[in-house]
Amino acid sequence: MKTSPIPQPYDQLISYTYDLIEGLKKHESQLGLQQNTAASLEAIMATAKTAEQNFQESRAIPGNTLSPAQREADAKAKRFILTAKKVFGTKLGDQWSAAWAEVGYVNGSLGTPTKIGERESLLFTISQYLTRHPDFASTELEITAARATQLHEELRAARAARKNYTLEHKTKKEVRDVAIATLKKHLSWTISDLKRVMPAGDLRWHAFGLVTRTPSATPNGAVPHQPVLLPDPGVINEEENSEETDAA
Repeated sequence: MKTSPIPQPYDQLISYTYDLIEGLKKHESQLGLQQNTAASLEAIMATAKTAEQNFQESRAIPGNTLSPAQREADAKAKRFILTAKKVFGTKLGDQWSAAWAEVGYVNGSLGTPTKIGERESLLFTISQYLTRHPDFASTELEITAARATQLHEELRAARAARKNYTLEHKTKKEVRDVAIATLKKHLSWTISDLKRVMPAGDLRWHAFGLVTRTPSATPNGAVPHQPVLLPDPGVINEEENSEETDAA
């Protein structure tokens, strides 16, 4: 007996699983099922639901917390770097020279680094430079070694938090994907067990939210011997009626 594909959308997959569990609770003992039981399927579904919830919750983190923190830290870093360059320029000149390399401008340009990681690194070298050359500092403009160190730490922490989130998010997605794949595999095994112990026309298929249907004749007039296992339209109608009653 052929089986309709196990649903791919998450909500349909869970609904499909609930139907099988309810059928197993009613008939697994009578059918002699001992491995793929209602209890085992409930446990596997619970794992999948928890993994899905953890994954979905992690998707809200970047836009609400981490990205703004990183943007704010980077904006303060940019302002500090630009101001520091003006302060240093009064003594080092406004054109690049080898003297600027000690500050952290090692590529023959005084342009602000375009990458956030490079700006983080420049903050560190500026803090070291001001420690060695305190006469280049400007307390009035907050261009000090302490301020450079503070901004460097803030940007480093914000970037680290974002990296940690990315890793955590990917990990939760992988865990979710494995849990869903495991659920689908056990659903397939459960259906195989049911097909082994119940004939195609057995009315107990309805208890599992499924029903058998003989395929239409092929163009040459032959009718395939294998019926197809499909969602029970009676169960679908009951769910629709229940939803309408709840809405009312």
